[in-house]
Amino acid sequence: MKKFQRTLQVLGIILFSFSISSCDKKDDNNDIPEQKAKLVLAKSDVTIKKGTHASVLVKESDGNFTAESSNKSVVTVKIVDKTILIQGVSVGKAIVTVKDKSNTKKVNVTVVGEGALKLGATFVSVQEGKTAEVTIDSHSEEPNYVFSYSVEDIVEAKVQEETIIITAKAKGKTIITVTDKGFNPAKTAEISVKVFKDEPFSIEPSVVQTIAIDESFTYKIKGGSGKYRVLYAEGSPADVVTFKVNEEENTITLTGAKEGHTSLNVEDENTHKKAGLAVDVIAEKTLILESGADNIGLTESETKNVTLVKYHSATPNYTITYSEPNVVTVEPVDNEVFKFTALNKGQVTVTLTDNGFATPQSKDISVSVEEADSPFEIGLKGQIYLKDGASPLSGDIVCPAAGLIITSSSVGARNPFVRNSNITSIDCNNVEYIQTYGFYKCEGLTKVILRKVKSIDAAFYTNPKLEEIYCYMENPKTIEVKGKDKMFKNCPKDKIKLYVPAGKVEAYKNSPWGSLFKPENIQEMP
Repeated sequence: MKKFQRTLQVLGIILFSFSISSCDKKDDNNDIPEQKAKLVLAKSDVTIKKGTHASVLVKESDGNFTAESSNKSVVTVKIVDKTILIQGVSVGKAIVTVKDKSNTKKVNVTVVGEGALKLGATFVSVQEGKTAEVTIDSHSEEPNYVFSYSVEDIVEAKVQEETIIITAKAKGKTIITVTDKGFNPAKTAEISVKVFKDEPFSIEPSVVQTIAIDESFTYKIKGGSGKYRVLYAEGSPADVVTFKVNEEENTITLTGAKEGHTSLNVEDENTHKKAGLAVDVIAEKTLILESGADNIGLTESETKNVTLVKYHSATPNYTITYSEPNVVTVEPVDNEVFKFTALNKGQVTVTLTDNGFATPQSKDISVSVEEADSPFEIGLKGQIYLKDGASPLSGDIVCPAAGLIITSSSVGARNPFVRNSNITSIDCNNVEYIQTYGFYKCEGLTKVILRKVKSIDAAFYTNPKLEEIYCYMENPKTIEVKGKDKMFKNCPKDKIKLYVPAGKVEAYKNSPWGSLFKPENIQEMP
């Protein structure tokens, strides 16, 4: 029994000793500090040229890592396995921040130029008293800038970070020469500068120009800054012309591409002022007169400058001939404008020939010279007006031969017929257009003769004594009849007779004229 007890005591001592030993080992392990993983990069400073890249190896990290550029316009980064690829985008400086789970490291990156001084612009325009900026895209590693000017006191330049600040001092043009002495030898670049004042903005010439296909015309931009945006006007075709803007010269050149008409708007990008221009493109190069310029009316001894030619040869060489002598003389003022001098009463056909074309081109102009005391004045498009100071018309009136348009009542007293009760008959002669209410309130008018009319609009409103209308036009379908509901308002409509050429009664009855007259009142001329 005693032997058994002794054995148990021995076993207890052994177990107790083992327990103490185990505890001691555990405590010893807790005393050993844990090893923290490091983030180790091969480089912390990098200098690269614009457009190239550099590699930075991540030697150690505690797992996945990221890299981010502080300025992506200067430097971009990309991770490939354990390497960071740094791309130089533009001249400047940036910091690439590298992070893993526990650590952060930074790489200082400098992007230098391509071995040349390069600027972001070679031309700028700036309003007087304001500034413009030009970026420096490439320079030496340690730039040292010097400025000189082709014309002094127009602008002043200085560098701020990677930008040249140009301050406009006075209207004019100059060239800034930028020198970077950081290069060996020094390198230069130039900036052309235009300084403009805040002035009215316009396109010259302002009149519609006419060009042929493949032919060009250059407009001058006035009061502009030199920076422009050109858009086709709403609804205008974009295939009629092509255009090119010369911002330094302040011009826009149009070239004909397709027959037609189009309009463009030019906007100054600095001041946002706008101006428009319009152009006609013709298929072939041929002499063209301005609308209405083929019929000119004058009075004896009158001198008048007329814009006669719409399109001429590149180097016009004009000859002028006359069907009758001593009625009028015509001489060019410039390539489009001609001076007409009336000599004596009469009519003459003036033939204008432009010998500058490969095959000479000619146009006829009908000129009518009235007596000096004629009460009529003829507008540039053939409008018949009453001269200022002339006495009102009376009796039987024959319109002047050069007259093509009887104007509407809206021109008031300048219309020779409106509200004139003393006129008894009117021979329209060569008149082609009778505008709205052209004979309004001619309350004594009994007879009207229409010889060449193409369009008539409510002309006889309130002609209570009107009895006869003579129409010499062979085809009534060529006559535009407008304002039918008021054509004969306040007139003895049922009594008015319409006399027409022989054999044309049925044609008139079946035309727009037919509803204006009683059928039996449409008769052949006696």
